[in-house]
Amino acid sequence: MTENLRALLLTDVVDSTKMSEQLGDAAMAVVWTGHDRAARDLLPVWRGREIDKTDGMLLMFDSAADAVAYAQAYHRAIGALPVPLRARAGLHVGAVILRENAADDVARGAKPLEVDGLAKPTAARVMSLANGGQTLLTPEALQALGETHLVTQSHGHWVMKGVSEPVELFEIGADPGRFEAPLGSDKVYRVVRSGERWLPVADIPNNLPQQPTAFIGREKELKDLKAKLAAGARLITLLGMGGLGKTRLSLQVAAETLHAYPDGAWFIDLTAIRDPALVASVTARALDIADEPGRPLIDTLCAQLRQRRLILVFDNCEHLVDPAGDLIYALLKAASHIKVLASSRELLDVPGEQSFPIQPLPLPNRGDGVQALLRSTAARLFVDRVLAHRPDYTLQDEDASDVADLVVRLEGIPLAIELAAARMRTLDVAQINEGLRQRFQVLTGGSRRLQARQQTLRGLVDWSYDMLSTPERTVFDRLAVFAGGFDAGAALAVCGAEPVSIDAVPAQLQSLADKSLIALENRAGQPRWRMLETIRDYAAEKLAAGGERVPAAARHCDHFFVLAKQARNGMQGPEQGDWLDRLDTEHDNLRAAMAVAQTDGSGVDALVSVKLVVALQTFWIM
Repeated sequence: MTENLRALLLTDVVDSTKMSEQLGDAAMAVVWTGHDRAARDLLPVWRGREIDKTDGMLLMFDSAADAVAYAQAYHRAIGALPVPLRARAGLHVGAVILRENAADDVARGAKPLEVDGLAKPTAARVMSLANGGQTLLTPEALQALGETHLVTQSHGHWVMKGVSEPVELFEIGADPGRFEAPLGSDKVYRVVRSGERWLPVADIPNNLPQQPTAFIGREKELKDLKAKLAAGARLITLLGMGGLGKTRLSLQVAAETLHAYPDGAWFIDLTAIRDPALVASVTARALDIADEPGRPLIDTLCAQLRQRRLILVFDNCEHLVDPAGDLIYALLKAASHIKVLASSRELLDVPGEQSFPIQPLPLPNRGDGVQALLRSTAARLFVDRVLAHRPDYTLQDEDASDVADLVVRLEGIPLAIELAAARMRTLDVAQINEGLRQRFQVLTGGSRRLQARQQTLRGLVDWSYDMLSTPERTVFDRLAVFAGGFDAGAALAVCGAEPVSIDAVPAQLQSLADKSLIALENRAGQPRWRMLETIRDYAAEKLAAGGERVPAAARHCDHFFVLAKQARNGMQGPEQGDWLDRLDTEHDNLRAAMAVAQTDGSGVDALVSVKLVVALQTFWIM
């Protein structure tokens, strides 16, 4: 027996038992044959040796570099098999005892070489923590690896059964966007240093609400937010209209970064608070901090939190921007180790605040099949939530087109998708699509335990609309006449009429954007405002109810008549290409203007109507 320093790589195919149950023993044997061939063909390339095999392999290498290169090639190889496989992998470099079995024992089925020593169970513990497709390394393996073109990332310190001190674990790979934290087990769990002791992350105090449903998508947002916190951001405000999932995302970030805050993660919900003076008391109650007689509560909070390392999640700040901002600013000044995530429809205007706009979920293409559809976050969210109401539901090819159409119609708004999924208790997808013509009536039926304003899509928009000033409401309503977005000039022409002056329109647009009801984007290098169709439908109802639909539509028509005349003249000169691009950008607005011009009682001058129709038909806008 000899003791040697070796790199031990353990692998394990995930969900192999489940696959065996689904495929049957004979078919699974074919899968294992393909796996073993692929794994063994790579060993000579990277100078490795097979020591043992079960649902994975114990492999030995002379160098950590060879072991890592093998692991990367192995993940790719088994992922490309006819039945794709995913395996977890763990690498440790340490002293091992190599014990050769006698020839008689090998003839009876023993392995030619046995590997003993603490290095083997250490590698096994590391491997057990890895997710499918993931390779984890110990510090010894990372140090032995040396320079590498691959990316490494620490996943913190872990207590391993049978190992006296916590071990820091690292992930290695080519794409850090795919890295994910290990989940832990009863034998291996994450710890964080708190003073002189290691504190299990599971024991870190917090009041984060437990989520009854899976967190779907938002991988990039999750990664970016965690990176900002790790880089030193102290206040990040998640911005967006209601229903986009700001609360859920902030809670997920807090849960996944809990290890960084030994003194806890605390959720402060301001939704039901109407009195600004109560913001501090609600915060103190969440943190279990008692009021001190004769001392302002905010001073007590600052004193109590001064030395703590924690993260605070302030939710729904938009109706309490000033008091919430004042409190957060005071806490950040007093306690240097505090981090804050806030959700709001507008910024809190606190020094050092970083804004983080939340957009609707990415959408599939209409007509996608099942496989392509399930690569869309919006579609996956819908299917997952439907299963909560109908456990027997399976997405079939014949339903794929309707599901794609549904989530596109809902514009990737998570709450709208969840409300639509709730209707699947009594309707099918095609019926929901049909009902979306009256979307605010159809999308009801969320859990009665949800706050009332979250039970219907209308309730969410009402919540935002009720907080607008009168001029903001007027401009918001008038924007409903636009289709496909609008530029600043068009907004001035349509919205700049009594009781809102043209000069006041830019400020109102910015205010609506600050409240996440419209968004500014660049299209072909030009700034352009956009309103979600869901929000536009709501604004159109308000516009009609206020008796302003006809005059606003007439101003819209007049503006685009002028544009059409300018385009007609411009098309004759050297700027023809620019005008074609402009007409393409305004296609939806031009078509809407033509429809208005051809409607009796539109409010548009008859002569203008005729000229507009003629001008636009010249460019085949219909």
